[in-house]
Amino acid sequence: MSRFLTIVITTIVTNINVAVTNIGEPDYNKILYGGVLSLEETESAFECHHIIQFAVSHVKKRYNLCEISEKDLKEVSIIKKLTVFYTRNEEEPYKVNISGTLQAFNFGTLHKFSLPWRCGQNISIHNFTIATYPEEMHHVYTHTFVSLGEPNSDYIPLLAIKRETEEINSKVEEPWCSKTWIPSDLLMLKCRRFCKSKCGNAFTVMTYNIWNTNTYSNNDAKYPARFKLLKKVLVREIPDIVAFQEVRYEHFKGGTLGPNQMKHLSDILKDYQFVYAPAQLDIYSIYNGKTEEGVAVFSRFPITAHNTFLLFRNRSNSADLHQRVCLHVQIQHPQHGVVNILTSHLSLSHEAREESVVQIWRYIKGLRGPVILTGDFNAEPQEKALRFLQGIESLRGEKTHCLADLWACTFPQSEGFTFDSVAGELKKRIDYIFWQNIFGDLQMKDIRVLESTGKRSKAASDHLPVVASFC
Repeated sequence: MSRFLTIVITTIVTNINVAVTNIGEPDYNKILYGGVLSLEETESAFECHHIIQFAVSHVKKRYNLCEISEKDLKEVSIIKKLTVFYTRNEEEPYKVNISGTLQAFNFGTLHKFSLPWRCGQNISIHNFTIATYPEEMHHVYTHTFVSLGEPNSDYIPLLAIKRETEEINSKVEEPWCSKTWIPSDLLMLKCRRFCKSKCGNAFTVMTYNIWNTNTYSNNDAKYPARFKLLKKVLVREIPDIVAFQEVRYEHFKGGTLGPNQMKHLSDILKDYQFVYAPAQLDIYSIYNGKTEEGVAVFSRFPITAHNTFLLFRNRSNSADLHQRVCLHVQIQHPQHGVVNILTSHLSLSHEAREESVVQIWRYIKGLRGPVILTGDFNAEPQEKALRFLQGIESLRGEKTHCLADLWACTFPQSEGFTFDSVAGELKKRIDYIFWQNIFGDLQMKDIRVLESTGKRSKAASDHLPVVASFC
């Protein structure tokens, strides 16, 4: 623990403010995410040279690229900087008394910028979000890129991947093909599209709540062993797109792997673009160091755009203490064009879930192209929030259409439980993949709940991953 953090924690303990009682919804325009104010600054590339170099080193570790030129580095002129100011009342920064002076408490910075990279006539634009905490410690939260122009005939593909041999060899052809695929009359009628049991060029989408940095024994040192089980799941399946929930940065945790789970995941999924959306900075961060949790999407296809929006929260409800978000990424598929991937981890509160699914639906209505909605919704199929998404019930004057719960449509007689594998008994289906295909020719091929790696200490997570294939 740094001397500065020790001083701050001691100061907080001796000078802690009177607890703040928050009532009703927060002012979403004032917060970046739960517990963090939205205060934006700008910096020049010169001021952030070390952060840009860190981003360059991240790219070079994963892709066979030429050396980046000084000209390209100079084109990173303006960087969006956000200081992660902690707030308890979600109105103003939380202040602590340091050496007799009240100072706003922050957990480092976020830097967002785009970096051009030229190799001959080939150009790629790399987009980054870099988190810095503690001082001089950088973490890649988001890295996406697009290639501009056609490669020369004698040019090695610009983004040739540095993949380990065992990872390449571990891929088996179409491991997800199901001999028990059941075409759904409901799905066919509902969306006027015919599902195919056999089709070429299929791609897979996985949703997976990875149980943050928990361990079965509550021993932090056991986390790397559990993460090895998670790695086996990902390497065995090699999904093309993965939506993760409960992804954490947890200072002083992570054992030998370190505190940043986005790094743990990107070290496995080395040829994937990724976006991380923190949802909540934990209140105990002021004692234990920065702890935040959110959702993420990894994609083997280019991520051309992404957006995060805050979901409803009633701070008066004890079941709704944490801010929730929905992350939307647009991927560019070589056959299907733009495909919209959304993921969320919904509240423990019935009220918040119902408000949130209406928000998500209203957002989906503004999208063009196929939509795949994924996540841990903390609700079973019979609950109102899920019946709304399935188009069975109306909420707030809204009713969904052509949004299919793929498991329910494909295997209506199967419970498809996804939780709780750590307890050793699966009791609930709360992890979902929904699909809407009004715009486009994307077809659903198959959906599976993957078997557990084991019970209790042998479980990779308390949730099972769900994988759907499309073509």
